[in-house]
Amino acid sequence: GSLLCIACEEKSSWIFPYAAEIIGYVHCDRVQELEDDPEIHPHLVAQAMRARWPSNLSLTLTVVGGPHHGLRAIGVGNNAKSRQRAARIALVATLRARPDHADTIENPCGEDTFAHFVNRAAGLFAGHAAGAAAGARARGASGAEGSA
Repeated sequence: GSLLCIACEEKSSWIFPYAAEIIGYVHCDRVQELEDDPEIHPHLVAQAMRARWPSNLSLTLTVVGGPHHGLRAIGVGNNAKSRQRAARIALVATLRARPDHADTIENPCGEDTFAHFVNRAAGLFAGHAAGAAAGARARGASGAEGSA
């Protein structure tokens, strides 16, 4: 699957100050936090180097309980507050980017900033899914599925 990752360089810019409000829209028992998730961290460090991110320190959030159980997203930043704000925005954007939730997009700062970001995230997820499906079809057509 795909994971949305947001890098936060300045925790008081963009919609990052609204992260605590936005995360409240996720209906769940709790949101689990994991610093530098060992499952993801090696891939994230490589991506951070390629993209020249200011940091490769990460926070992975996972929804526990409720209708979105297991949903995850990542925040990257130089300090804990930046990582948390980025991860919260990424998690809610991931949820709202799903077709069954696209009609409910919060507008915490009085502009359409979050809605525009959610639309961009939805496009990224759709592009990734289309690419994965095309790759699966190509592997099936070429007989390159592999066997043990």
